[in-house]
Amino acid sequence: MNIKTIFYMMLMLLILLLSACANLQQSGHTLTTNGSIVPKIWIAKPATPLKSHIKKRTNFVFNTLAADIAVQRGQYKTATRHYTKAAQIGRNSVIAGLATQSAMEAGHYKTAQKRVAYWLSLAPRSTKALQTAIKIAIQTNDITKVTIYLQRLIVVKNAAGKNGYLAAVAMLNYIEDPATRSTLGHRIITGHRYNHKAMLALAVLETQMGNFSQAEVLTRRVLRKRPNSNKARILLVNILKANRDFNGARTTLEGFVADDPNNITLRNLYAQMLLDQNDLANAQLQFQHLYQANPRDANSLFALGMIALHLGQRDAGQRYLEDLYALGSHQDEAAFYIGQIFEEEAKYEKALNWYVKVENRNHVEAQVRMARIYAQRGAIPRTQEILQQVRGRLDGNTSHIDLLEAEILREVKQYKLAFKVLTHAVKHNPHNHDLLYARALTGIQLGKLHILEQDLKQIIAQDPNHIEALNALGYTLATETTRYAEALTYIQRAYAIQPNNPAILDSMGWIQYRMGHPEKALPYLRKALALQQDPEIAAHLGEVLWHTGKQDEARKVWRDALHKAPASEYILKMQELYGVRF
Repeated sequence: MNIKTIFYMMLMLLILLLSACANLQQSGHTLTTNGSIVPKIWIAKPATPLKSHIKKRTNFVFNTLAADIAVQRGQYKTATRHYTKAAQIGRNSVIAGLATQSAMEAGHYKTAQKRVAYWLSLAPRSTKALQTAIKIAIQTNDITKVTIYLQRLIVVKNAAGKNGYLAAVAMLNYIEDPATRSTLGHRIITGHRYNHKAMLALAVLETQMGNFSQAEVLTRRVLRKRPNSNKARILLVNILKANRDFNGARTTLEGFVADDPNNITLRNLYAQMLLDQNDLANAQLQFQHLYQANPRDANSLFALGMIALHLGQRDAGQRYLEDLYALGSHQDEAAFYIGQIFEEEAKYEKALNWYVKVENRNHVEAQVRMARIYAQRGAIPRTQEILQQVRGRLDGNTSHIDLLEAEILREVKQYKLAFKVLTHAVKHNPHNHDLLYARALTGIQLGKLHILEQDLKQIIAQDPNHIEALNALGYTLATETTRYAEALTYIQRAYAIQPNNPAILDSMGWIQYRMGHPEKALPYLRKALALQQDPEIAAHLGEVLWHTGKQDEARKVWRDALHKAPASEYILKMQELYGVRF
């Protein structure tokens, strides 16, 4: 029998003996040293290392779970106690961090100081632990510890190849007092000021303090040492912008891009700056460079699509947006704007096909546009069905959808349906001024003057300075009745509040004309039209001019208005009424 066989036999015997012992212990008995069986209770058994480990592990799990449950219940003091026990049992830095966070949540910062100290003893190079220690020291106004921990953070970050000075400056933002922030920042950085990383951090600190001139000097020093530093280049541009030197910022950034044409970060920043300055043509060129460098760059594609639309390049805009949609990015925005392109081209089926794809950000507006298209095609039930579905997706008050539906119905002269929608909405929101105002204007289209008076007077009673209601009531009474004195009172109240409002000036001129004072009317109407080229105002001015013997001027006013709004019912009515052609 070889040694290997003997070894395996001994191993099997040991396993059998251990198994037998376990069975005897489970039955309440055990073996003595001489092999006899005695009741288990007679034998005093010392704790084994295995049992001690199991007990330790059980306590760790129990305390961790108890702490987790306490956090869920908002019992942070209890959570701190259990996390602390678990961390100490397992010497676990993650759990020590949780203990610290729980103490902070409980508002017990003295306890948090102890917990974070233990956390750092387990993980002395943990950035998160150091940042938490700094926050706690700031909260307890312990500037000495803030300084110590900031210095340690700098060392740890620098050792990891990061800019520890910048990390320290970022932590200083938790200090509310600017003077303290500045003093402390200089204290921990100035000794390293010849280090380009420290110099850059000091420039950031000076920028935050509003010391732009000093920040610019420091940043330019960094760039002399590290001319290709993106952080320094971007900081310099931002400093110039913050100091309102926008031309300098643009020129500087243009120089950086020219020196480093393949730098995507700088070119992107330059493109965004051009957008901010509304220089769309040059922004388009920059985004085209970015797109050529990376055809899957969704942000560049989206920017190119929107710029093209703003520049009137519909075909190009559509292509960019379709590519963007195919890329699977910004799909809602792409579908929405492609739908708009087709809607403006009166390609309504294609517009609907794109609008229906809009799901999130622009969903409501896309649905409203679909409803408007169906209304213009005479499919009123479909219009109302879509808007009802929109209401179902919204939480709370949907009065803005009621207003939109009424507006769409009025556009296609469905005044009765619009009035019905608004009346139903007013029942649920009886004090909503927008709904009351809309119903008043719709009611007059149906000859319901009493509804207009009722709703507008209710608004005015609740808000005596509601100029739209005052003006609308005065103008309607001047047009539909002979209650001129009452009409004038309402218009004068609106005029006193906004004397340069074109609509109110028009009403003032119109009531003077209706009261038989055309010469008094003209200055108001001339000023109103000068402020706003509106066909209704032009119609009123032309009519008053006509009746004061100024027919040539009246024709010119109407002709100019018709040129700007060829389908204006107000001007066409003047043509028919006075038998003139322009």
